[in-house]
Amino acid sequence: MLDDKKLYALLGERIKRLRRMQSPEMNQQKLGQVLGLTRTSITNIERGKQKLTVDALYKLCETFSVEVAALMPTLGDVVVLPAKQVVVGGQSFEVPAKTADYMNTLRPPVGAHANKSRKQVNNAK
Repeated sequence: MLDDKKLYALLGERIKRLRRMQSPEMNQQKLGQVLGLTRTSITNIERGKQKLTVDALYKLCETFSVEVAALMPTLGDVVVLPAKQVVVGGQSFEVPAKTADYMNTLRPPVGAHANKSRKQVNNAK
């Protein structure tokens, strides 16, 4: 599942870093003028509070001579796997759903321990 808040926060951090790396450092007002946005919009974009339009993203990349891919976070950075609870040794843990499903395949079927115990008891007689 895509964590869009994390996506825009990471993208905003990268834009801020790129802006500050300029020599001399470009301020938010100047970047806003280049992109046709207000300084407040630039502040919100850098904080991940406002979404950057695709055309503004391309203008930004053109201005700083970087590829779009250089600014974009990877899927691994912004995709959150659904979590499930598993109990191990009497303690509950939250793990990715795929891990939980795999762990459950390793567990004996419900009641298997009870049946084994009865068989052991009956064989002992």
